Amino acid sequence: DLSYTSVGDETVKALSNGIEKLMLCSCKEITDRSAVKFGQMTALKILDLSTTSIGDATVFALSNAIEKLWLNNCPEITDGLAVKFG
Repeated sequence: DLSYTSVGDETVKALSNGIEKLMLCSCKEITDRSAVKFGQMTALKILDLSTTSIGDATVFALSNAIEKLWLNNCPEITDGLAVKFG
């Protein structure tokens, strides 16, 4: 659990693609610059990106295999995501 730490995009890019659970709540330095890396993490089943600076690009990049996803308080995310989850 890396929540409430100073983790940012550079740290995310260094993570293993085989991670199944990743908790990054309140890591405000995580942005859409991590979108490609999150898209490569196809083993992810549980992901918390609440209160980060991600936007639609990151969410669209995520694997459809994710079973639990938290995106609370991410003001850069728009209603356009209904297409991905609808």
